[in-house]
Amino acid sequence: MGRSHVHFFRRLSEARLIGTVYNFCTPHASLAHIKAGTTPAMAAGITDHCWSVRELLSFHVPPPRWTPPTQRGRPSRALKRLMEYKLRVVVEKV
Repeated sequence: MGRSHVHFFRRLSEARLIGTVYNFCTPHASLAHIKAGTTPAMAAGITDHCWSVRELLSFHVPPPRWTPPTQRGRPSRALKRLMEYKLRVVVEKV
């Protein structure tokens, strides 16, 4: 990975952090008609309180659930035999 990619991804993560702080930690005057001290995340119903930056940075985000990779290309011979076997078992039961 070249220097330009490293610079791009660092800038992207900085932008995400700034956007998250903006949405979760900063009350906005334009949302005062809802309630004083309302953040955009509160207005969207994502959270019920104004977060501190410390709380935001210490929040643990669970990893996404693992999904197996999609099959690419032709099925292997072993997979074809397995599918034929399952098809025979289903047909024999009927």
